[in-house]
Amino acid sequence: MLEYIPLISALVPTVALLIYIYKCDYRQPEPIGQLVKAVVFGVISIAVSLCISYPFGFIGLYPSEVYTVGDALRTSFFAAAIPEELAKLFMLWLFLRKNKYFDERLDGIVYAVCVSLGFAGLENIMYIVQDEEWIFTAITRAIFAVPGHFCYGVLMG
Repeated sequence: MLEYIPLISALVPTVALLIYIYKCDYRQPEPIGQLVKAVVFGVISIAVSLCISYPFGFIGLYPSEVYTVGDALRTSFFAAAIPEELAKLFMLWLFLRKNKYFDERLDGIVYAVCVSLGFAGLENIMYIVQDEEWIFTAITRAIFAVPGHFCYGVLMG
């Protein structure tokens, strides 16, 4: 059972925020199946993000090694932020374009957050389970990364 603690710690902040956004949509709540599907679209967006970031690196938008603050900024934007948000936006568009349940403004936020948290959940697992010092990584990502993806999802929605 102890070997599952890193996995559980990776998913707890994501699940907590998914429950929160679900409870915010109390007037006309979305079907659970649609929310799960949106989370799965978010998980798939990790692969889409990699398909965007690798060409960015190939053409030299960010360096393979970070030596300066400028390198760190370019890597942050072109290897992570831009590909991730474009991938999540694309997957949200794919999910919503023929969704008959998308019928009020709050639905856009709810679905965008679900896509974003699907991405954040898998990303958290990938970071935490490979890290020897996983406790520090889990706490840091629970405070910053997962709520960040939540906020970006709200803005996207």
